[in-house]
Amino acid sequence: MFSVVIPLWNKRHTVAATVAGALAQTWGGFELIVVDDGSTDGSMAMLDRFDDPRIRRIGQANSGPGAARNRGMAAARHDWIAFLDADDLWLPDHLAELDRIRLRYPDAGLIGSSFDVRLRDARRPVAQPRQVRIERVDYLERVGRGEVLFHTSSAAISRRTYQALGGFCDAPVGQDIEYWTRIGLDRPMAVSNRVTSIYVSGTGGITDTLRSPCRGRELREAGDIAPGIAKRPPVVEREVAQDGSLGRDHRRNHRREPDPVDEHEE
Repeated sequence: MFSVVIPLWNKRHTVAATVAGALAQTWGGFELIVVDDGSTDGSMAMLDRFDDPRIRRIGQANSGPGAARNRGMAAARHDWIAFLDADDLWLPDHLAELDRIRLRYPDAGLIGSSFDVRLRDARRPVAQPRQVRIERVDYLERVGRGEVLFHTSSAAISRRTYQALGGFCDAPVGQDIEYWTRIGLDRPMAVSNRVTSIYVSGTGGITDTLRSPCRGRELREAGDIAPGIAKRPPVVEREVAQDGSLGRDHRRNHRREPDPVDEHEE
């Protein structure tokens, strides 16, 4: 069975459609955990229209999407935990497809399906592959080739994975990629190329917020994306002559490697 975790922060205009799509699954063995991450727009009140015992509500002070997902995972009652963002959508067979992957590869630490990307108000049919394929994948190798196998709202992890590796980090963006990489280094993964979820862009989420200031600009350094990132001084390397004297400087502008004492700090 699946526990579905939805982190919710100020998604009043989208969360009802997200929850409705989850409750409409053809595969019925699941609970739906909505973690309100300190919303201020009345998002949680939008769930009042649903009279469904599968919905569980949890509230917390605003701590970010990673912390909200972790809170939901800690409260999950079932052996598999599926993720769903409060502005994305599931097709009716999403959990059924995840269940097929789970049964085919029971040792997988993470499973996922393919997805479609569209703007919030777009209306068009979902294009499916001619031949549906469920396979074990080397996540790091496939990502290294530029492939995007799944996204947060099309992925699920086993409870064993969560218990062994912990949860998401608290970075403002990219927690999912960091988590998938950590899982990929430790456990097998399996995916289906069937499209069963929709990543909805243009909803004002964190990815849209971080992306919009960068449109139309040439990006030369990290500060062009996040001006608050402090610029580090260049690392100076000195060329050593054969007689042991120091020669000319070589300056590198990339990040200095941490001192050994810092390597194990969180």
